[in-house]
Amino acid sequence: MVRHWGHKYLRYGNNYYNYDKWVLNISSEPLTDAEKSALKKGMNFAIAPRKIPFAEFIAAVEDSITKLSADEKLTVRARMSRAHPPSPNATASEMKTLQHLRKDKSRLVITADKGNCTVIMDRKDYHDKVKELLGDESTYKVLKKDPTKKTERDMNGILLKMYREGTIRENLYRRLHSSDGLPPRFYGLPKIHKNGYPLRPIV
Repeated sequence: MVRHWGHKYLRYGNNYYNYDKWVLNISSEPLTDAEKSALKKGMNFAIAPRKIPFAEFIAAVEDSITKLSADEKLTVRARMSRAHPPSPNATASEMKTLQHLRKDKSRLVITADKGNCTVIMDRKDYHDKVKELLGDESTYKVLKKDPTKKTERDMNGILLKMYREGTIRENLYRRLHSSDGLPPRFYGLPKIHKNGYPLRPIV
């Protein structure tokens, strides 16, 4: 596998892929080769574990093999004991780079609004764009207090009334009943196909 970064292309064997399709840097700092290599893996990339959490696996397996025979249980346990961690899917340099990017307070690594492109932008630029969105008083307004708890109480009250009147059954009431509710989170995803890379507001 050979990587070519100079002309915005990646080469895998005889195939070439456009680098800009997977990683877009709109921050004020250029990306290093190690950063490009790590970021092209995408936002859904999961690092292979270095060791297997046997205690958690055994607990989960024991719950699921209660109906098996004694011999079958021994077979399953023997297979568990022979399990080994998967092969590393990131180099030491990529691991170090990902840790550095996670601690970087000046830049933000997020996904694009459309496609699987990973976008790197200045954190200040992101905050400025969010403030501009939230500054639209025709769409948003500042509340004096968080209405989440009151909304939750009102909704639970309606559900309880419906349950007592026989409109809904107990299992549905328990499924819909809310506790420890949190307000929705607001964030923005950059529209990389538009000039200036505006953010699409997501709630």
